[in-house]
Amino acid sequence: MKLINVTNSHAAFITKQLATTAANLLKIYTLGKTTVIYADYHDYAQLTITNDFRNINDREADFITQRFKQKLSKDRYDFAKVAYKEAPGLIAITIPKK
Repeated sequence: MKLINVTNSHAAFITKQLATTAANLLKIYTLGKTTVIYADYHDYAQLTITNDFRNINDREADFITQRFKQKLSKDRYDFAKVAYKEAPGLIAITIPKK
């Protein structure tokens, strides 16, 4: 599996979201037909994983979670308090900051 950064392809979406939300940073990645939106807020980071064609499988969610665990500082984020919310074709993962 390969997570590809496609943030530059979504400049209008990024600009709008940064202007209308409390997010400090937004990045968009793809994993095949699965889209991952990384948003960094003052108190937490959020990963939103979506797929318009099917539900997200556990293997994909685990891969994405592990990849961001490697990228994010363990000194800054509290991975013991990660919260998951699931809906058909969507998973939201919230990682609180310490």
